[in-house]
Parts: sequence; structure tokens; C-alpha cells
Amino acid sequence: MSNRETLDYDPVDALIEQGRRELTDGKIDKARWCFEEVLRRRPDEPRALLGLSYARRKSDMPPSMNEASEAEQKNQLADA
Repeated sequence: MSNRETLDYDPVDALIEQGRRELTDGKIDKARWCFEEVLRRRPDEPRALLGLSYARRKSDMPPSMNEASEAEQKNQLADA
């Protein structure tokens, strides 16, 4: 890793991206952990708040509804 990459690295951004990937892969518990970890570091981080709300909503849905909301979720997370 170059010095520039080291200086530009933000663990919060990395956790948010990891949370998005986990959520997309259906790994809700891992996604929640990522977003909760971001919120421990930055309590008002809007991307983590949004991701955590999706993870909570997805974990409360029956499986058939999860599939229906997946496209909507991907679009909104990509825009955040």
C-alpha cells in the first residue's frame, strides 16, 4: 500500500462498504454489525443509519418480501 493510499484509507467507509456487501449477500447479522460499528465511531453517520434501518427491516420481513424489496434497497444504498 502506498503512502497516499494509507492516508486516504477511512475505516468507516470500509465498514459501510462491507455492510452493503453483506446486506446484498443476505448476511443480515454481519451487515448490522458493520453499520453498528460505524455508528459507535460516528453516531450521526447517515449512510450507516440508512444501512442499519434496511438491515433491521430485512431481518423482520418474511423471505418472500425480502426478494421484492431487494431491487429498491440496492438502488437507495447506491445513491447514499
